Amino acid sequence: LSGSPEFAAKTLCNVAQEANECRLYSLQLEWTQRAVELSPADARAYGHLADALISLHRFEEALGALEEIERIGDDRFANTERARILRLQGRLYEALTAFDTIKQTYGTDPGNKFAWNGYAEVLRDMWRFDQALIAYDAAIAKYPDDNVSKCGRAAVLTQLGRLAEAQGAFENILQKDQQNEIALCGNGHVLRQMG
Repeated sequence: LSGSPEFAAKTLCNVAQEANECRLYSLQLEWTQRAVELSPADARAYGHLADALISLHRFEEALGALEEIERIGDDRFANTERARILRLQGRLYEALTAFDTIKQTYGTDPGNKFAWNGYAEVLRDMWRFDQALIAYDAAIAKYPDDNVSKCGRAAVLTQLGRLAEAQGAFENILQKDQQNEIALCGNGHVLRQMG
């Protein structure tokens, strides 16, 4: 890599994100560790590092990376990822409270959609589908272009047995984003259930 260490770290983070999208978390971790070495004051590099560690269920190490992000100054991201860890650990009531606090603290900040979706996802994990549907509707109202919220809502409709509504919701997503893998799979699942 040529150029400044900061530029090299940004390039490594971009490549690490592609590794994440391919679910190559060990490779993502390797590249983000190098990015942090090159640019130790870069919150984005630590964010990618924390994400890789969380994906690998190395939660204690991830919490260390989140402390660095907080030290650098991004409390919202650090708190959202801590809530994500609680969810993955099965500590659902704690995760729900954490996501709700983040929602209340940061409102509709553009980067806060992860907390809105996280809150709804925890309700789904708790099998509180009616409440999850309300939470996804609230997230969609705040972030109308976010397909994660829309896919989550469609999945909840599926779980509630409201298959025609779920299929329509997945179809609406696919009209705008034909390559959305979650919507494609969700729609296929609904069609199979409908016979």
